[in-house]
Amino acid sequence: MLFRSISFFVICFLFSTSGFSQEENIVLTNASFEGFPSAARPPKAWLDCDRFGETPPDTHPSGAFGVQQVAQHKNTFLGMVVRDNDTFESVSQRLSQPIRAGQCYAFSIFLARSQHYVSQSRVTGQQANYTAPIVLRIWGGDQYCSKKELLAVSDLVINHNWKENPFKFEAEQKHTYITFEAFYKTPILFPYNGNVLIDNASPIVPMMCKEEDLLAVVQPERLKLDPTINVNQPPLASNDKPKEETKPKPKKDPEPKDIPDTYEKPSTVITTPDPDPVVVPDQVVVQEKIMEDLDREKIKEGQTIPIDKLYFPADSTSFAADSYAVLEEIYRFLRDNPGIEVELGGHTNDRCDAIYCNELSEKRAKAVADFLEERGISRFRLSHKGYGKTNPIASNKTRENRKKNQRVEIKIVRIK
Repeated sequence: MLFRSISFFVICFLFSTSGFSQEENIVLTNASFEGFPSAARPPKAWLDCDRFGETPPDTHPSGAFGVQQVAQHKNTFLGMVVRDNDTFESVSQRLSQPIRAGQCYAFSIFLARSQHYVSQSRVTGQQANYTAPIVLRIWGGDQYCSKKELLAVSDLVINHNWKENPFKFEAEQKHTYITFEAFYKTPILFPYNGNVLIDNASPIVPMMCKEEDLLAVVQPERLKLDPTINVNQPPLASNDKPKEETKPKPKKDPEPKDIPDTYEKPSTVITTPDPDPVVVPDQVVVQEKIMEDLDREKIKEGQTIPIDKLYFPADSTSFAADSYAVLEEIYRFLRDNPGIEVELGGHTNDRCDAIYCNELSEKRAKAVADFLEERGISRFRLSHKGYGKTNPIASNKTRENRKKNQRVEIKIVRIK
């Protein structure tokens, strides 16, 4: 009888130390960082940890700041920045179960660096491109945004394509919260402007401390949660598509075609920026009316109204940061006048071939329609069309006139 009891105890002990059950994995809430694409709005379940009075991190692709990356998994991803005024962004959440002291864990997350993250320098007040490489720091704590113990730090994120970054850590203390923090390359000689994109976090998996193949530990646990995940071939960034997928290129134009004088096309030089309060769709404050003709008492069916102060970087369908005020104004007009149906019409100047012009103008018109639909306007009230370079409103001989021709218009289709 004593032998059986001892044998049973030994068997139970071996089972308890030979591996870890699925229930012991720490699963992050919204590990794919899904949410409403928007500047200064973190993905669902992730709390902003701002300590500096700055704007929160962003959910992309929102069309803000020139970020054109494609999500690594599902639809959206997190973007965070560091700034030249020595401020940086972070997000936090409560863990599904605690990180145990003395236990080794494996974890991985996909990271990338956007080639464009255009906003205002906090030091100079001028526009800059927040593209310097930075790192991701992972903290454990006992409350939201607590930085009780630094658990792991990524390598400097220099890649533009998504790359899976594995981590291994052994906590010295128990932690019930986790914080992801964008941070500078160390040692920090001076603060600078940079960005990191974050997507598709794995479960935090208990492991034997001697184990070295971290991806072999975490990838099976990823697949258990979502068998559709492709861990071997992450999507390319939109600006890194294979050659056979590239679109017809426009004729070379040494002048910017559609960028306002206050907006500089991002250079490849490592400089700086981050989110501006004006680009938050739900929080844009329209201080004065931009489109005076967009008035229920003035409009009539068939009327066409150019959208003022709507800007796109050259050859892009992403909105420049200072476009959201007029987009918000259009949204509020349609929200307050539910009987009005409109067509969004895109137009270009003549500095591109017909195929490219038609495609670019159609995509820009669609971008406006998509924005309005995401804000709650029924798609049945919205249509879009690309007119290319067929309907200029001015001669294309001067730069100023070409900027006028590069436009999106609202056509009043129906008034009920």
